Parts: sequence; structure tokens; C-alpha cells
Amino acid sequence: MTKLSIAAAAAAAIMMAGAAHSAVVYTINNDICGCGATGTVTVAQEGANTVDVSVKFTAGSFNLAGGSKQHDAVAFDLSGITSLSFSDGVGTSTTPFFVPANPETAGSVAQDGAGDFQFVVSHTKGNNGGARIGTLNFDISAPGLTVSSFTANSKGNIFGLDVYGPTGSTGEEAVTGPGVPTVPEPATWALLMMGVGLVGGSLRSRRRALAAA
Repeated sequence: MTKLSIAAAAAAAIMMAGAAHSAVVYTINNDICGCGATGTVTVAQEGANTVDVSVKFTAGSFNLAGGSKQHDAVAFDLSGITSLSFSDGVGTSTTPFFVPANPETAGSVAQDGAGDFQFVVSHTKGNNGGARIGTLNFDISAPGLTVSSFTANSKGNIFGLDVYGPTGSTGEEAVTGPGVPTVPEPATWALLMMGVGLVGGSLRSRRRALAAA
């Protein structure tokens, strides 16, 4: 086998190894408002240029606006991304969660004590007497977007969230990081091992060819 083939096999193994760390879990750890809401934000690579974002509260929920008033559910910054397309879980202003425009252009969205962010998902569903919503899942897409694109704003916050705490207080909480890579699923490990096997097989074939020469 040629050096070029060995290099191609090695590159495949490296790409498969990268896929083994394609999700990161952040803890909601900056309780700016003292509301006591807790939970996680998970970002997972869904393919080239697409990331799934999942917010899950273990205590508290989103501070859904009363009546027609608009609040910002979750806001975030991305490095090197100026325009973002949303899908799954967000829609128009008639749904509980929506974006001002789709695609959304990076701007400056103030999130109280969490600082300003580039991108935002808003909500309008009233919370007075209604069921609370403690989860939000949506996909975002842009050229070059990966789970590593999420970055902290000027106040050191990666995500800002408008929360309703377990005791009824409302306000802003945030995520400062660092995120924790998730344990790869068995299928991902299988891909990784296959890539390693390609490299090993290439090296063995190369040695046999040299020995026979």
C-alpha cells in the first residue's frame, strides 16, 4: 500500500476520533438572579455545519412571558458565525419559542446581568396559570459551525437564560463553562475502532510489501 493510501487511512481515523467527542454538556452555574434554577445545556454535532442545542431544567423552568409580552429564553455567542439558520423546536411568533428572523443575523441582545449576546431564541407563551416549560431543543446551522464555536461574551457567559426559579422568583441565569465532553455511544466507538483498524491494516500491508521486495 502506498504512503498516500496510509495517509488517507490515518486521516479517516483522525476524523472518526473527532466524532467521538461531538457533544458537550454545560451546567447552568451562574445564578445571577438568585432564583435557584438548575439544569444543563447540551450541544451536539448533528452533521457538517449543524449543531443540536438542548436546554433541560432539573429545578425551575423558563420564565415564559405573561400575555403577549416577549422575553428571551436563551441567548448565546458563536465565534466566527455571522448568520444562523434555526430548525426543529422554534418557529414563528405564534409558537412558544421563536426567533426574530430565520436566518438570524448576529446582533447585540441584552440579557440583564448576563451581558450582551449575538443570537437569541425568544418566547411569548403566557405563564400565568399555564403549564411551565422546562426543556427546549432546537437545531442551528451555519457554514463552519461546530460544538467548539460556542464562546463566552464580554462577561464570561456562554449562554444566558431567562428563568423561573423553583420558589417563583424570576430573572437571568447563565452558563460560564467549561463544558464536559460526553461519553461516546457504542456506534461511535465502533467507527473509531474501524478507523484505527484501517491504519493498522495499511501498516501491515506496507511491511509485507517491503519484506517481499
